[in-house]
Amino acid sequence: MAKTLEEKIAGFVDEILRVDPLEGAFNLHIVHDQEVLEAKLAERSNKWIALLQECSNASAGGAGSNGNDPGGGGGASSQNQIEQALKYFVASATSPARQHKFQRRNDRLIDLLEESVAKRVVGARQVCDAILNSDQLKPERVDFWVAAFSLVRRIVGGVDYKGVREIMKICVDKVIALPSAHDPGCAIDFVLESQLSVVHNLLAYIFNRNAALLPGYFIVNEILKVKPLQNRLYLHFKSIVRDYFLHGTLSIALS
Repeated sequence: MAKTLEEKIAGFVDEILRVDPLEGAFNLHIVHDQEVLEAKLAERSNKWIALLQECSNASAGGAGSNGNDPGGGGGASSQNQIEQALKYFVASATSPARQHKFQRRNDRLIDLLEESVAKRVVGARQVCDAILNSDQLKPERVDFWVAAFSLVRRIVGGVDYKGVREIMKICVDKVIALPSAHDPGCAIDFVLESQLSVVHNLLAYIFNRNAALLPGYFIVNEILKVKPLQNRLYLHFKSIVRDYFLHGTLSIALS
């Protein structure tokens, strides 16, 4: 019986995270051969790219887009298949049952997503959407939170302004949900600082006029919406408002 796309991707994630019992027991004493490691990474990358291309070819009849242009050119069915594949990949990778500890850099799973964007097999926006819409992107999953926003920061330059606007909205919503130092009995500890820091870096890049990712009036409109919520976003990110926004115009509006 043929495997479904979800089963194929779950099996692929299983392969990546599977650790040989002997290797796991003696990992600290094993000297890993660099060439063998590089060959393993290359094989893993090729499998992932082949999976994504299979989605594109199966839906587009071999004549569609490679998924790099979310706006069209390859057929809606091809795009939907690829987006579904990315969704399954993120869901499988972040499943609490796997107990995978995500790394901010050089994470086996996150790296595959970034590589698929770099090789133009999928679009940056597609990956950002799959990551940021995951139900596991929540404050309790600190490791995934940090890895996810770090990845989005690295690839957001390839997203169109409409996509960047949606990313900014998600960032605003996520930050508002975090505790604030102004909440009664709340202490901003190292863990929360790390979560704030990665979102801060992403928003600072989006807000930077030199990066030209988003028109300034979109930014102002979205941030002003949080005023009824006691300016919690502003309390978290005063420096971004001060340093990146319209020479203090937004700061005055929020005061």
